[in-house]
Amino acid sequence: FVVAGGIFEEGEAPDRGTQELLDDALRVTVLAASYLEGPRTLAAHMRRLERPAWQYRVYERLAEEYKSRERFLDSVATLETFIQENPLDRRAPVFHQRVIDTLIAADFPSEIRPRKEDFIARYGIRSEFWHVHGEEARAEYMPVLKNYLTELSRLNHSEAQASGLASDYLEAADYYEQIVATFPDDPGVAEHLFLLGEVYTEADHHGAAVAAYQRVVREHPDYERANEAGYAAILGLTEVLATVADADRELWTRVRIDAQIEFAMTFPGDDRAPAVQADAANALFALGQYSEAMEVAGHLLRTRDELDPKLARSALLILGHGHFELGEFADAERAYRRILALPDVDEPNETIREKLLASIYQQAVLAEGNGEVDVAVGHYLRIADDAPGSELAAKGHFDAVAVIEAQERWAEAAQLLADYRRVYGTGGVAADTPKRLADLYEKSGDLAQAAAELRGIAASDGDVEVRRQALYRAGEMYLEIDAVGDAMAAFASYADTYPTPAALNLEAIHHMDNLSERIGDELGRRQWMMRKVELADREGTLATDRMNFMAAEAQYTLAGDARTEFDGVALTHPLEESLARKTAALKKTVAAYEKVNGYGVQQFATASNFQIADLYTALSRSVLDSARPGGLSELELEQYEILLEEQAYPFEEQAIALHEVNAQRSWNGVFDEWVERSFAALKLLNPGRFDRPEAEVAYVESIQ
Repeated sequence: FVVAGGIFEEGEAPDRGTQELLDDALRVTVLAASYLEGPRTLAAHMRRLERPAWQYRVYERLAEEYKSRERFLDSVATLETFIQENPLDRRAPVFHQRVIDTLIAADFPSEIRPRKEDFIARYGIRSEFWHVHGEEARAEYMPVLKNYLTELSRLNHSEAQASGLASDYLEAADYYEQIVATFPDDPGVAEHLFLLGEVYTEADHHGAAVAAYQRVVREHPDYERANEAGYAAILGLTEVLATVADADRELWTRVRIDAQIEFAMTFPGDDRAPAVQADAANALFALGQYSEAMEVAGHLLRTRDELDPKLARSALLILGHGHFELGEFADAERAYRRILALPDVDEPNETIREKLLASIYQQAVLAEGNGEVDVAVGHYLRIADDAPGSELAAKGHFDAVAVIEAQERWAEAAQLLADYRRVYGTGGVAADTPKRLADLYEKSGDLAQAAAELRGIAASDGDVEVRRQALYRAGEMYLEIDAVGDAMAAFASYADTYPTPAALNLEAIHHMDNLSERIGDELGRRQWMMRKVELADREGTLATDRMNFMAAEAQYTLAGDARTEFDGVALTHPLEESLARKTAALKKTVAAYEKVNGYGVQQFATASNFQIADLYTALSRSVLDSARPGGLSELELEQYEILLEEQAYPFEEQAIALHEVNAQRSWNGVFDEWVERSFAALKLLNPGRFDRPEAEVAYVESIQ
């Protein structure tokens, strides 16, 4: 070894003689090594010589020697010893390839694959060798590296397909990764990327698979399977989303959406592109990205002339719902109408119709907020054009009434509300429709309609107090418009139905009294007068001044009827019988007038007192003026006259006493018509006392 080493060091370009000497030295060296421990001895010696530059020649010659003797494994061992001792030597890849070639030639197939795998590990893009040497050195073995990577990637892929093991797929993926990284400009890189995506997919490494597929799409869009790669990337992202943490879900959803849009735009001719684009729009909408979702959906609708009805429906739904969420309700309505115009796609349209109605309703709300009253009302009312009788149509109509009412357009509001009741009834929020209508009619000046509504309330409302007030107010309104018959019906019903509060019951009775007088129904009027009296009597000490006044007034009139009856009784012969009838009529009439006094109303008390006194005066005169019996002698007639005077005198005395009571009221400052008339009567009945000239009292204005 020492001698040979000295010869090798002589130079790089020996002459013929030196070359022969070198060859001889090599033969000697190889022979010596072969008699010792072969490559192991050679390696130890080279280490002692600090691995001289010419050592490769010795290893090379020894390997050839073994090979020539068909000692193939020794030849391989020699080459591999050089590699192990000099892993970064530029010749290492060549020696490694010779190892593989030797094993192939020697037909050791089981030994070949591990060496190829080792070749890739030692000299591939991830190796230290790769980073130590430049492109010139790497260029020497790049074709071999490519072949080995291609062979091993496909072999591992095939084995993984047979085993189904994720670990096998990942081994294949590792080789595909190295091919792509080592030969980025190779025409087959697109195919390798696609296969890389496939093996990662099978290994359930969907994120890595997506990255590979997307490189195919973005870097090699002309690759024949680029569209399949794009779609596979979408499927992979779907798998990622199924397992991703909630915190990362939105991020990965956006990645998937971007992939879908990229696919649809890059491969518009792919049959799957419309469905993918529609799904992207739906996903954007679910994220609340309404504008983006509508842009994607709108593009789909604009660029696809013959879009599947289901996809068209999906895109239009995005437009409709998106416009709705953004407050663009007119655009939303147009989109919903387009959906409803689509051919039947076996999908229910009830929800769409509801959204359509809601978009109309919201247009009304916006117009109302902007002060566009009539526009708002128009929108509210047209809901019924699409859904007559629906809940929202009813609400819209009801809101239209409120809008008009707020503008104090009472008559219009009343008409709208009446229409509402005719179409939708008075359930739910419209339970107070009759009250509201009555108020609107009253404000508009249509008291007849207002009163009619109140009569309806009085007949049907569940609250007795509401019924009571409505009935009375209806009567008042009828009075205002001079509808006498309707007013009488209302007040009569009130008086009969609601005895309390007594004060208002009295007013209803009083109205009936006046109205009966107005139509000339004196008999009916007398009945209402008696009701006044009965009411005051029933209330007793609780009766108000007005109750007592009206009762006194009514009783005075009723007493007048009794007086008329009294006046109608004539004293005829036999006097005793007719006088009995007259006296009975007197008692009845006096009792009627005395009842007037019981109410404590001064003006009627003096009047009643006068009337009672006048009754006695009338009875006295009736007795004196009564018919004389026939056939009496002059003496008998004179005696009869005296007898009549005796009969009449007590009545006259009673009359004087009663007139005096009235006259004495003047002492307390009461001097009304009836007191004055009592004084006049006393002058006639008792002239000696009351028919005298008034005494004049002289006085002086100053002391003289």
